[in-house]
Amino acid sequence: PERRLAARLAAKRAARVALGGKTRLDEIEVTPARGGPPGLRLTGEAAGQARRLGVQRVLVSLTHGLTHAAAVVLLLDETP
Repeated sequence: PERRLAARLAAKRAARVALGGKTRLDEIEVTPARGGPPGLRLTGEAAGQARRLGVQRVLVSLTHGLTHAAAVVLLLDETP
């Protein structure tokens, strides 16, 4: 459980950096993967910043080992 929690925290931190570093971690929630990849739910200022940046889609990848956890968050604007 601790390793999964560490990976989720890494995703929240990665999302905060991708959004410009000014959002609170409690405005970023890693949503469970139901047969697919995990997602992110943004609320408050995090959601507002995503709108200002033109974010249309968020991709999240989580990984963890015995002593390390990591995450990658991509904020996509899919406008042609």
